[in-house]
Amino acid sequence: MYFSHKDLSRRNSLDLGEHTRDSKFVILKERKLVPVQPVFNGMLRFAFLLETCQPGSVPDPYLLAAVLDLPHAPVVAKASLFLECSYFVHCCNKGQWPTWMKLNFPIFRPSGPMATRGAPSGMRRTHILQRAAGKMFYQWAEALGSRLEELLHEDKQNVSNIVSMVTEEGRQKELLMEDEEEDFLDEERPPPWERMYSREANRRWSMALSSMGHSQTSAQSLQSIAALQAERKISFVLHEPDNESEGSSNTTVTMQDKKGRRPPPPQSRPFLLRRGTAGAPTTGSFKRRSLKLRRSAKETKEPDCDYRSDNSEQGGAGEVSGEESPGILSDDQPPESPSDSNDTDDTSKHMPWMKVVVQVANSFNFYCSHQSFCHPCCYRRHMRACSRLIKAVRRIYGEEFGLVNSSGGPETDAEKHHREDTKKEKSRGRKVSDQTSTQASPIRRKDSMGKRDRNMNSKKVREIFHTPLAILVKGAVVLSEEHFVDILPVAWELLLESNQELAAVAASLFILAAVKAPNQAMGHMHHGLHHQDPAVRINAILRFQVLWKLRYQVWPRMEEGAHVTFKVPPPGIEFTLPSPKIGIESLPVVDPPWMPQVKTKVEEVTISQESHRSLVTATKTRKKQQTELITMALQAQEDKKRAERENFLITTIPITVQAAYEPSLYHAVGDEEQGESTQRNTSHHIHSAHSLFPSCLCSAVIQIINLLDDAAVSPDGNAVYEVAYQVIWSCLVEDSALFLRYVLERLTRDKQELMFKILRHLIRFVPKLPQQAAFALYNYIIGYVMFYVRSPQEDCQKLIGAALSILWMVVHSVHGIMFKDLKQILRKEQCDASILLTANVPSAKKIIVHGPQEPDAGGIPSQFPVQEDTQFCQILRESLDFFGIEESRHREFFLVDHKTHQIHNPSSYVRDFYFFKRSQYPQLELIHMKPEDAFNALQKQELLHKFVEIGKVLLTWAILKNVDMVVQRVVFLHEELMKLPSFPRKALEADLDLYKEGEMGKELLGLDVLHKFMWVRLIARMFEAMAGNFAYSGDIHLFLNVLNGAVILHSEDACILRYVTATYINAAHNFKNIFSTNGYLLIMPTLLQLYSNHQTNKLVKTTVEYAVKQFYLMNRKPFILQMFGSVSAILDTDEESQYGDAHKVQSSCLFNLLLSLETPSPDPLHIGELVKEDKPLKAIDFCYHDENEMVTVLDCISLCVMVVAYAADSVRGHQMLTILEAILPCYIQHIQLPSYKKNGKTEKEIIHQVAVAVKTLVNNCEALAKNYNGPQRASPEHKGSSQRNYSRGPYSPGFEFDDDSHSKYMSDHSRSKVVYERDLEDSEVLRNEFRRPRDILLSMVAEFLTKSTARLNEINKKSGQDGKAIELLDIRSHVRLADVAHSLLKVSPYDPDTMACRGLQRYMNDILPSTEWTNEAMRPALITILRRLDKTFNKIYKKPSIRRHTDWEAAAGFLKGIYETLSRYPYIVHMQHLKTLINTCQALIVGDSTSAGVVECVSSATTALMSQVPPPHFCSTVVRLIALQIIAIGETYSLEQVCGGSSVFPTHDKTENILMNLLMPLCLRVGSGRKDVPRMRQADISFALTVVLHAMSPPATKTAPVTAQNIKTASEMRTGSITYSGRDNKKTTKIARSLYQVAFLALKIMLICFESELVVDWARVAKTIRDIGKHNDAGSEFWTCIEFIVTHRTPLFVLLHPFIIVKLSQPPMSDHERHLQFLIREKLKGYNLPIAKCTGSLLMDLAHEMKELKEELEDRRYGN
Repeated sequence: MYFSHKDLSRRNSLDLGEHTRDSKFVILKERKLVPVQPVFNGMLRFAFLLETCQPGSVPDPYLLAAVLDLPHAPVVAKASLFLECSYFVHCCNKGQWPTWMKLNFPIFRPSGPMATRGAPSGMRRTHILQRAAGKMFYQWAEALGSRLEELLHEDKQNVSNIVSMVTEEGRQKELLMEDEEEDFLDEERPPPWERMYSREANRRWSMALSSMGHSQTSAQSLQSIAALQAERKISFVLHEPDNESEGSSNTTVTMQDKKGRRPPPPQSRPFLLRRGTAGAPTTGSFKRRSLKLRRSAKETKEPDCDYRSDNSEQGGAGEVSGEESPGILSDDQPPESPSDSNDTDDTSKHMPWMKVVVQVANSFNFYCSHQSFCHPCCYRRHMRACSRLIKAVRRIYGEEFGLVNSSGGPETDAEKHHREDTKKEKSRGRKVSDQTSTQASPIRRKDSMGKRDRNMNSKKVREIFHTPLAILVKGAVVLSEEHFVDILPVAWELLLESNQELAAVAASLFILAAVKAPNQAMGHMHHGLHHQDPAVRINAILRFQVLWKLRYQVWPRMEEGAHVTFKVPPPGIEFTLPSPKIGIESLPVVDPPWMPQVKTKVEEVTISQESHRSLVTATKTRKKQQTELITMALQAQEDKKRAERENFLITTIPITVQAAYEPSLYHAVGDEEQGESTQRNTSHHIHSAHSLFPSCLCSAVIQIINLLDDAAVSPDGNAVYEVAYQVIWSCLVEDSALFLRYVLERLTRDKQELMFKILRHLIRFVPKLPQQAAFALYNYIIGYVMFYVRSPQEDCQKLIGAALSILWMVVHSVHGIMFKDLKQILRKEQCDASILLTANVPSAKKIIVHGPQEPDAGGIPSQFPVQEDTQFCQILRESLDFFGIEESRHREFFLVDHKTHQIHNPSSYVRDFYFFKRSQYPQLELIHMKPEDAFNALQKQELLHKFVEIGKVLLTWAILKNVDMVVQRVVFLHEELMKLPSFPRKALEADLDLYKEGEMGKELLGLDVLHKFMWVRLIARMFEAMAGNFAYSGDIHLFLNVLNGAVILHSEDACILRYVTATYINAAHNFKNIFSTNGYLLIMPTLLQLYSNHQTNKLVKTTVEYAVKQFYLMNRKPFILQMFGSVSAILDTDEESQYGDAHKVQSSCLFNLLLSLETPSPDPLHIGELVKEDKPLKAIDFCYHDENEMVTVLDCISLCVMVVAYAADSVRGHQMLTILEAILPCYIQHIQLPSYKKNGKTEKEIIHQVAVAVKTLVNNCEALAKNYNGPQRASPEHKGSSQRNYSRGPYSPGFEFDDDSHSKYMSDHSRSKVVYERDLEDSEVLRNEFRRPRDILLSMVAEFLTKSTARLNEINKKSGQDGKAIELLDIRSHVRLADVAHSLLKVSPYDPDTMACRGLQRYMNDILPSTEWTNEAMRPALITILRRLDKTFNKIYKKPSIRRHTDWEAAAGFLKGIYETLSRYPYIVHMQHLKTLINTCQALIVGDSTSAGVVECVSSATTALMSQVPPPHFCSTVVRLIALQIIAIGETYSLEQVCGGSSVFPTHDKTENILMNLLMPLCLRVGSGRKDVPRMRQADISFALTVVLHAMSPPATKTAPVTAQNIKTASEMRTGSITYSGRDNKKTTKIARSLYQVAFLALKIMLICFESELVVDWARVAKTIRDIGKHNDAGSEFWTCIEFIVTHRTPLFVLLHPFIIVKLSQPPMSDHERHLQFLIREKLKGYNLPIAKCTGSLLMDLAHEMKELKEELEDRRYGN
């Protein structure tokens, strides 16, 4: 369709897109210039009309709307017309009504509100005029709005034309040409769719104008005392200067004539909706006045209360300077007539043109690429057009272009942008810094004007493209949510525009939209941040930054008082901050450049006179010297400042905030400046802007933090994470609390774990946070912990743990954290136990436990008291008892917290969980659970508990990590920990059972390792900080215990092992004075136990060896001695046991460790890297500097010998003896190995060196030869205690006493038992101290002697006796050793431990037999030993108290030694003491109970004890000794002499004892044919047989009645034996059955042992048996013997065969006899004969029978 030129004005500007360039538009290049002067003159006339007519009446609304379509009118003229209208409305809105309206005002205006209702009629008339004008302006806006809506609708019809225009290449060139040649002052230049531009331009102006539509009738138009123009001028000068930036920074057009006013801002907020500003000043500053809109007459329907409420809030805005007060015509005037107030209208809330504005903004194309040409709807294309149009308008008003305008940045800025746009900028994304570098709302200069002068030569007009958005910002309070949703995409797109005004308005609008439509705003941001294109993601981050930076722009750009009506949801953080806050928010800036420079006055310079007290020579006067000093002091001060400046991180402070500091607001003003400053402050009313940044915008923070991991790079080479990092940093620096607000709000609501993850992510990426960000986060997180401590919930433990995991990462960036302040603040907030490691909170005093019934069952709970050391297992045990739960179900019940339902570990301490609160007691429930479920619950609980504990340790460690004031912090921490009752218990708590199995056993173990590791690091940090400050081992003892515990618990964890070892080494260096004396005593036992228990783990082994090597390098010999001292108490010297003691150190391990010192030790874990000193370590004591770094085992032995030789009876001497006992045998063994490097010495030489050391040792042990002089355990005052104990009767003792119990010795019941036991313990200790060194010495020398002797013999055999023999011990040493042994023997009868001690036993068995006693010099020593032994056994024999506690095994050991010595040196048999010793022993085994010397009446128990025979082992040893003695003495000494020279004994008991304990064992031992036992002489065999036969059948001449028997024994024998009256009445002597049993058994043994030797005695034996058979006294014992003879057919069987046949024919006396006779008959016939056995097995059987008979007799004798 073709339109004529005439019709052009009615056509859509896009319709022409389809036409070709015909001559009418393109080919003719003529210029058709717009006549500037006529247009200007017309505008002046139009302005005059506006000024003089009723406001709003000219032009008519429809006319105004029709101007848009005015045919043939240049666009620039239409624009000027709208400009004038806008300007007029703006002036009215500012209260600058036409002069004629104000002429009726009175001259004087009271400063307060009107007192009376009736107002002057002039004022009332003005009100009516103003309201009417307001309605007219509203109509203007409505008309323009509806027309624009129509135009937009038309535009939509032509979309297809635009598409075709863009796609055709020819049209693209046309578009480019038109863009480049566009000129609004040349009517030929505007394109055919010029109307579009005029419409766009006018659209904006009309919107600016229409937005005022309703609000023009402001009462503030009367600005001055009089209505005269001149006076108004003054008034404006006074009050206006800064209104531009503050009040309406989004002004569309600025006409900055000296007397000109700027055009109206696009504002749409009606007067009625402005709460809180009603009482704003009439004569005050203009800075907010642009927003104070007057109600039109239609609105006055609201009742009086509204006005009053408006007025009551007049101070609410806080923006009014003190001298301003409401004027006469302020907004709180009541309606003057009923007609005014009855009007009903909603003009203030309903503004129909807002919808159009949104549509206009949405009509642009934001996706144009701007390459070679722009889309007709491209927003950049239209920005350029707007810029050109404004330039044209300004030319009309007489402005010249060409030179840079001196009057300000905005114009040049606009020009620059114009140039850039015409050059078609290639990319839309720019650096944010360009955009935000200058103020987004630059202050524009405005001069006051009394009358609106229309000389617009230099009127300045600003950009207009941002107007639609600015209108929406002004009208935000009345916009609906749909409008905001519609405008969001536009605002989001425009955020990155280089035009700062546009970006600022877009940001304000987006922020406001985010308040009203949060979800949609979040959607836009998240879409951008998650976009797959990195460039889009970067732009989204930059847009967020623009929003962030322009958050202060929102309120100033809205209408005044908008904050009253536009409600913003408050922050939703549920927890409060600690009070006072912890730490320092930020350090003061060092010498800030924005502060006024102050010169230092000479008087203020302090000079240290002392350092410059030099001689004043003639050449230098004192004054000159002073001058120089001052100069130097000033220079020093300047240098100091410079150094501080260089070290200060300026990037960590918000420079814009700091640099905006206004000194005049903070400093007191001097008197002389008072007047001036008061004057200045009236004009400069300064206040800080408020920011607006809703939480939903903060939600983008989460995505931005996640983008820190995004390594993608945009096409222009920027990485996403870099941009994200810079934005995050700048936000954290400016306002970290706001930046993290969304995260902090969510922490107590949903997705808590995600929020913690985000925070951790942020801190890991920005480890050194800006100080104020760290400060804010630290305090917020502590507030969060307080929140959960005060209101415990189920997951509170988990959340507190998560919070602590953030806290420690932040704390090192916070300045000024002192433990003392932390302690006070957190204690006040009652949450110190959850955060502080050192919290010492008293525990709850009692605890309430509810039973396992239903909560509403009404059961009575139980209360239990709580002590400091009460554990939950005790409470659980008592609860189970209280509620009567049966034993079998005990393991199914558990304690659970009543509130949080956390299960409690039975091994935990109550004080760690429940703290004292007045009249509040913690409540627990006893709950039935399956053990598996409970185990899992306990694991989960332990996981959370460990997590919290780790957090506490990490927090403390992180505070100490800061370098400043670390010593003060450590000192305080040290004091607190030393006072803490739970330290170091809690540091080492570990429930190892929970770590073994279950769902999370491994995780728990790992967490526990981490817990111990953090403790190790904390202590390492404390030690490092306090290097050299601790003087006593007590200061570091507990801390070293933590290290020891950690390394014992997790010894196979390389990390723990490495750090602990390094900490040990560093500590040894840092605390030289402690470790040079006794520090190693605290750590070496642990290391040695570790070493001993991990011999198979090479890593642990080599690490310990490395550590010990480092210790040696630092402390040399003192270290070795300390190590020996510390390990001596835990040496495991018991080599015989199958399993070692895990708490002790094996001797071989200690030796291996010493051996490792001979060679360099490797460092497998690189511990050296953690050691702070120079490697290799040097000796701390300078006297060791030249010494060899290796130490040999021989050196160690020499060290020990030196200490013992110095003081053998001291504690140190005892310790060194222990060490020698451990390492000497290992060393003797080790030097035999061919692999051992002997450093050029032979093995023999080394043995010789060791022998010299041992001799030195023994010879210097004079102190150990002294006798014991302490209290004796069974000394005479305790005698008789046994009687008292036994006299109570069989059931009187209330307790059972073991053999070692002290209670047996209680001699006096009146003495306090406690005191007595303590005395006893003391005596025990004293005896132990006496015994141990001697025992060790003897044991060690014996070991050395035996091993070395054997080895030397081997060497001599191999080498063939070369060189002289080595003397291992000299005579002096032997004598000394005998003295030591004697001192022990003296104590041995009273102390079984001494008797059994290894040293004494080894002396008797190893040293005594191997000593060459032929030497006369050594004879006295042997006599001493034998005499002491004789006395010892004599005491045992005679004293019941000693016999009761005798260690018979040990006593046998002594006799074994004597036996060995006697067999090796038979000549000693003639010594008197040896003879008496053997006699005493014989008396003991035979059971002679002649208690010589015991005069008191002994009890039956004692008698029984004394007649009891010692154990078989002892008896056997004595028998061997007797046999040896008989042989050694020779023919002159026989068995008959041994037995007292008679074959018949006075009592049956004596006979039994002799047979059982002497003769039978002797026969068994000697007759078995063993090689090591001498054979028995014939005479002795005959004597033994005689004794046996006489026992069975006593000879008539020597019989004696059984009278001498003890009463008790006789009665026992009566009840236990069967006696026969016998058939021969002549027989008077009755023989006890037991004697028959013994005698027949003895006969059997002799028959088997001495079958060949008894040739001459068979007949005697046969006769005796026949005699016994005739009397039938022996009964079954006789038949048993006959059965033995028949079974094992010795020659005796042949002799007795006829007798047996005869005897079998007689009737048996009992069933048992009948059975035996049957067996004998069978065997005689040859049936049932056993397989023939050898003599050895027969003797074994007989020995077994003897043992059983012995036990039977003892049972019978002493009763069960």
